[in-house]
Amino acid sequence: MSDREGGAAEIRRLLSGNLTAAGFYGHGFLSGEAFGGLLDRMEVPTEVRRRYAGGSTERAAGAASVAVVALRYGEGEFESEFGAAGGASVRLARFARANWYRELSSRLRTAVEATIAQAAQEGLVLPPAKAWHRLVNSGLPEKPAAVAAGLGWLGRNGILAAAKGEGKPGPAFSSAAVLGLLLCPVDLDPPAAEPLAQRCGSCRRCIDACPAGALELSDEAGGASGGGAQAYRRERCIQHWTAKAGELPARIETALDGRLYGCDSCLEACPYFLTDKDAVTSLGRLGSPLSAARILELDDAALRRALAGTALDRSWMSLDAFRRNARLALGRSGCGGR
Repeated sequence: MSDREGGAAEIRRLLSGNLTAAGFYGHGFLSGEAFGGLLDRMEVPTEVRRRYAGGSTERAAGAASVAVVALRYGEGEFESEFGAAGGASVRLARFARANWYRELSSRLRTAVEATIAQAAQEGLVLPPAKAWHRLVNSGLPEKPAAVAAGLGWLGRNGILAAAKGEGKPGPAFSSAAVLGLLLCPVDLDPPAAEPLAQRCGSCRRCIDACPAGALELSDEAGGASGGGAQAYRRERCIQHWTAKAGELPARIETALDGRLYGCDSCLEACPYFLTDKDAVTSLGRLGSPLSAARILELDDAALRRALAGTALDRSWMSLDAFRRNARLALGRSGCGGR
């Protein structure tokens, strides 16, 4: 074994241990070459690559290696100023009830800083933490990267069922997890990962559970790392419409059923949707259900301030869409709305 290979393996071991210590449910590694090949196969546009690569299209952010991580979230029964104390309410999908993406990014930084410090003690000098790019909810193909890294498999609902890391408590697989990428400036020389077999079998609970018919069986079955015999119709997905301004298609308006953002229907039907009762974060806690009237009474500036730092604090999310959803919930309850 060469010094390079020995050093890479040791850094990978240190990082792996620190990712586990930071509370990640599971993680996997890809070489920079494998990740670049994935971007090619997924036909990731040049402008998207440059957004994360400082102008380079060869490897996103100059990544020599990539770590893909999964962080389980909980039920999200938090209290906030939007809490529904009587009256009509709207609800959030569980992943959006707190800012689990910021929590994931924070834990990645903790793991990187610990790895840099431990490596220094062993005489290995690593680039500073700012050179390890942490990406969450990015434009890069996170789920395909997770599959390629052996972190999990895609269910028929298109959601990753992440595999539990070695030594971690909890179920063997869970789809109640957010994903993130760590673009590493050093070569970790990871071994090629074995894709995990898809375990949906003949189950079609998620397909039957979608109230808007966004999931359908296709003619061709997926492979070991694919999503099985399913097809996803984005124009019928409730979550796609919940943050999109304008009039809702009749099918979506009928199925909205008091949702403010997101939809858990296909997840709730899945036996692998196992939330973490011990999941903890202090970031962007909104909880659920929320007061529809409270959302409607705030002007744009006040609503933006109230949502700052939450999972709903995204430039592409429409406040008008949230108000529309709140009005529809009020209408369903017979409370009216403005």
